[in-house]
Amino acid sequence: MIYMLHIENIKLLLILPLTILMFYHSSPELFSEEMKPDTQVLTVSKNIELSLEEEELVHEIEELEEKIYKHYDVETEKKLALVYLKYSKFLVQENHFQEAKEYLDIAKGLGVNQEKAKEISMLLEEKQPVEMKNNVISHLLPDGKERVSRKFQPTDNFIFRRNVVYALFEQAGSFYEAKNYELAKTPTKKILEYEPNNKLANELLGNIHYQLQELKEAEFYWEKAVSRDSLDRINKKRSKLKKELPLEEGLLSVEEEHFKIRYASSNQQYTSYDLKLLLREAYKEIYQDFSTPLKGKIVVLMYEKKDFENKIRSSHLTGALFDGKIRMPFLNKQRGSEREMKRLIWHELTHAFIYNYAGDKVPLWLNEGVAQYYENKVIPIQLRFFWTTYRRNKLLNLRGLSLGEKIFKNTETTTLFYQQSFVFVDYLIERFGFYKVRELLKELGKEENVDSAFLKVFSLSAKEVERRWLKWLEGK
Repeated sequence: MIYMLHIENIKLLLILPLTILMFYHSSPELFSEEMKPDTQVLTVSKNIELSLEEEELVHEIEELEEKIYKHYDVETEKKLALVYLKYSKFLVQENHFQEAKEYLDIAKGLGVNQEKAKEISMLLEEKQPVEMKNNVISHLLPDGKERVSRKFQPTDNFIFRRNVVYALFEQAGSFYEAKNYELAKTPTKKILEYEPNNKLANELLGNIHYQLQELKEAEFYWEKAVSRDSLDRINKKRSKLKKELPLEEGLLSVEEEHFKIRYASSNQQYTSYDLKLLLREAYKEIYQDFSTPLKGKIVVLMYEKKDFENKIRSSHLTGALFDGKIRMPFLNKQRGSEREMKRLIWHELTHAFIYNYAGDKVPLWLNEGVAQYYENKVIPIQLRFFWTTYRRNKLLNLRGLSLGEKIFKNTETTTLFYQQSFVFVDYLIERFGFYKVRELLKELGKEENVDSAFLKVFSLSAKEVERRWLKWLEGK
């Protein structure tokens, strides 16, 4: 049987880009003005003459602000809130009440110790003149000159929040890219503390929960993420989730160093330990060639066979699939099904390694060829149809292989595509070594032109490699 990699599903699941900047450039319509960085705020005029004490406070504030904009973390935020509070107290003592109030307000917004904030509020209430309490604001010093200071403009509280939210998005995007989904939760939830209705943050948190197989939580946040611009995208996710929820609620759960395993409870022939062993064996073998560990834990879903066939797979030719998670039928130990289970695992786990190593742009022929190379280690792939087509001189050329699913017009062309992809990749590994095929994965994963990628990796044109392959076939 043929096991198909559904690249379009990966794109759907990983809707966020590798970094928030890439996401902004690719989908600017999803960003509100609130989420674009503003680097022109919270700076000190070069004409300001500050006292030594004020200068030290301003310097400390600017250092912490710069740090938090570059890389948000909770401890820096706490320190910044305390320094804002300290500066607010200084300003009250210097009779600069409006500025003091603005710094006090933002310190409160950052969750500073409420007792300390209350102390300064009382001091401000006590010292500020009547006209200030009545919102008549004066920026004049006692001598009648206008005070020039590091003070918030009316929008600075908003601008500060906008910059922090942007920094949090960058951090969350970085964790998400690295598949550190648990770590990605923290900055994303922090964004929602600032902006509970932020659609993009709600969508990202939904994605995080989905990748962690926390489906009900994903449903909750995707529901909150719906907007006019995101409606179609969110609806696709919710539609997929609606099919998965009833199937996966009854699955048993076990975790291992590299895997989150969910499996049908009706199959008593495998223990959780058996499943761990199957996955560990495949991981160890494939990792030896890729030399790059998987990021995070891969979710492996083993459904009732009838549920997989009727509700998960998209074609009768699909034996299992990888769409960011491994999805496969949970077969009984009978009539060779144990080897079939192992073959499915090796094939789909290879797709996970390829995606982890080179992304989702690798051409289908190379992706499937490498996956079948490992599958073949478990059960030899039957190539009768390939050799029959070869003798008739009807093989696809490399350009035809590169068309991928576009040539899947019927069972025959699909079968030929998969078998020829395997034979060609098997030749590349035998002739050049797996490390060269790994380089090819990386180059083509960058959407490099096939000809330039072959020249770079093999120092031969794609046409010359293809010619040598055909010559190699003559000796088989």
